[in-house]
Amino acid sequence: MISYETSNAGCSSLGIKSIYPKHLCKKRCLNADISLPLSSVNWVLLFEMMLQIAVSNTEECVILEAISIMNVILMSSNAQTETEKFGQSPVFESIAQLLRREAGLRVQKEALHLLFLLLNCSKLLSIFCSGCKEEEIAGSTNNKKNTSTPKGFSSIFVGLAECIACSGNSIQDIELRKRAIIMLAFLASSGKSSFEIMVSHKLHGETNFLMLILQVLVSEMNVKASAEPARSIKARH
Repeated sequence: MISYETSNAGCSSLGIKSIYPKHLCKKRCLNADISLPLSSVNWVLLFEMMLQIAVSNTEECVILEAISIMNVILMSSNAQTETEKFGQSPVFESIAQLLRREAGLRVQKEALHLLFLLLNCSKLLSIFCSGCKEEEIAGSTNNKKNTSTPKGFSSIFVGLAECIACSGNSIQDIELRKRAIIMLAFLASSGKSSFEIMVSHKLHGETNFLMLILQVLVSEMNVKASAEPARSIKARH
């Protein structure tokens, strides 16, 4: 991955004077510092810089800004012909880190969006499914993982499970659970390979995602049956 020193040294090639993390919290900072036409920006390098900033910072505003920039870059790219180039770095390992409970609800929500935008590319989805199978085989046979391929595929599922299992009942908690379930539904509907991986992947003990989702739905029904603010009920639908 790219260090801050390398990132700032390479800013001239992006047309950006400085991308030190704290600057990301300042409104319109990026717009003010761009001196080259957008067509001259190296979007892959910028994406990798933002990824490094997101995983190496502890300030939530910085992490959110970095992920938002990555999401905008991906949304501006053609999912089938351009997005693949943004999945060359250990991006899945980094996203797995951002999906963990410790990252916070807002970061988890943005990381889910980032994961969806990447897996919406059929080639990256194929790489993801293959990587999950390779890690599963390596884990069951105690073989060393192939160091030439990106890591963190199985860790993505750990992060998704934590998003679904968040126990709070605030609007943000409900929204996070709903988005994580939608993400799993997207994977399940993307083909036989991704469906089998999602169904067969074991969480803690013998629980799989189907059992986890059922547990969450039962819990949601119990909460819904009790007195609950109208805003929370609306967020569940």
